[in-house]
This record gives sequence, structure tokens and C-alpha cells, in this order.
Amino acid sequence: MNLSPEESSYYINSLAQAAPFQFVDRVVWMSKDKVITELNSGGLPNRFTQQNYVDTYVMLEYVAQSSGLLLKEKKDQQRGVIASFKNVERLVFTETAFPIRLESTLVEERAPMYTFYFQVFADDQVIVRGTTRIFIGG
Repeated sequence: MNLSPEESSYYINSLAQAAPFQFVDRVVWMSKDKVITELNSGGLPNRFTQQNYVDTYVMLEYVAQSSGLLLKEKKDQQRGVIASFKNVERLVFTETAFPIRLESTLVEERAPMYTFYFQVFADDQVIVRGTTRIFIGG
């Protein structure tokens, strides 16, 4: 389902992280097992980076926060913690400029552990892909 700007803001405001460590600018589309988000904020004051390009660390944080949006209803006041990243491939090694787009799909659900397959895009080119696992616990 496509999200309106108001719905997108609702989900973003539910993130535990706030500026300068909030890595999601817009939730574009969301279903029960897939989320598409955008990150546009390069070189803006009071953000995690003053660069106009995206490094791999920023992409992985972006993956974790965006994927975690799918777990909002499951967390029930508990913390979500990155358990691991696996099979992460950086496919393009040149500087990647903002904006970037993430597509993350929940592929395995074994509560309290959730596994996501993700791809990060710049324009229509896949820059990074892999899986991440998020643990939900007290």
C-alpha cells in the first residue's frame, strides 16, 4: 500500500532513533512483509553526515531502521536489536549520492527473531544487498 505523507510521518516518528541518527526520510510503500523507504538527506545540518554521498555504514543503519518498521506492531514496547547482517554485498564501489531507496522483505519469522532480505538502490541500480536479522526482546 502506498503511504501518504502523514502516514509516512507516523511510522518515522515511531522510530526509537531521532535526529541526527534517524536514517529514514520517507516511507513510500508498506505491506505486512515488505517496506520501501527513501533517504534523501545528504549534507543537511544536524544529521548523521555532512557528506553528499552515502557510505556503507549509513546504508546498513538505514536497512536496520527501515526493516524494523515492519515490526512496529510486534514489538509491544520492547526493543528491537540488530542481531546480524549476512551475505552483504556492496555491488558498486564508486561514491553513491543521495537519494537512496531501500526495499526490504520479511523472509523468515521465528519470534523473537526476524530475518529480512534487502536491496539498497541509487536511481535504479542495486548498490548493496543482503540479509539482516532483528531480535525483539526486553
